[in-house]
Amino acid sequence: MRVLMATLWLVTACGARSASVPATSGEGVPARAAGGSPAPLGASLGAAPERLLEALQQPWSAFARPLGPHRVRLHARSLRSGPGLPMARVEQHVDLVWGAGGRLWVRKDTHDQYGLELRWIDDWLYLRQRWNRFIRRRALDRQEPLRLADRAYGLLPDELALLGRFLKLGPARAVTVLGRAAWQVSLLRAERAGELAPGEQDEQDAQLARRWRRSLQVEELTGTAAIDRLTGAPLLARVHARCSFTLPAGPSDATGIPRLASSGGARGQLELELEQRVIDLGEVSGITAPPAEEIVAEVRGHRLEIERQMVLGERPVDPAWRQLSP
Repeated sequence: MRVLMATLWLVTACGARSASVPATSGEGVPARAAGGSPAPLGASLGAAPERLLEALQQPWSAFARPLGPHRVRLHARSLRSGPGLPMARVEQHVDLVWGAGGRLWVRKDTHDQYGLELRWIDDWLYLRQRWNRFIRRRALDRQEPLRLADRAYGLLPDELALLGRFLKLGPARAVTVLGRAAWQVSLLRAERAGELAPGEQDEQDAQLARRWRRSLQVEELTGTAAIDRLTGAPLLARVHARCSFTLPAGPSDATGIPRLASSGGARGQLELELEQRVIDLGEVSGITAPPAEEIVAEVRGHRLEIERQMVLGERPVDPAWRQLSP
């Protein structure tokens, strides 16, 4: 299932992150800007906490071009444990490069087993899973490369959305980072957790996500961020959180989705660490196409192309892939 989901990242046209339950912090700070795409921040970015948090949660595509050629490097680690649960550790490394002429290079690795790579060069999109060759094709539309890049970048926005109702920002102070004027702010645990905002109730997965989020408690939350005052780009962000959550009440049902206990019961532990920074600002080397021997010559029979056709409804979905893993 993990491999299939990684593949879907590569081949689907829908690049937006899956909807998350909006939240507000205990200090009244919105965890995510309401509505659609965020308004351009630009020089209007002040020191107000809600504006700084909005900047931290914006997609990469919102600030990549205004910031100019640069590289974003991100490392995230999550550790899950609990009674009856095997220890689960996931590490993710992400590099996103905005080059001259709007060329893109994105790589996301999870452990040594899974990886994704994207290059956008001269209107050609190059995509591959780790250890595989590239597929070369035209983008489905001009925004597809940025949508896919935003999905790889989304660890920081998603983590802040998850922690949002427990989060408050310390006072902002003016600093200089990478030679640019920036706001530096501390990320702190709020004394009083906010409430989950109303969300979708008709979808089973949305209900499950909402119940899980309601069960989440954050015992420790620290971090710091530096935000470019001109573009709103997060030049540096560090987050560390220790959380607990309700463990599944029993085995998965027929859908493969675990049932959560309504209240009480054993609690699992979740530790999150993330560090993200902008490097090589204005000094990105040229982004080039992969060599011919690393590109699939005939894509129609290739596994990724078959999966793309199933995702877009161009061929029937393999019955084996309809099964969800617990």
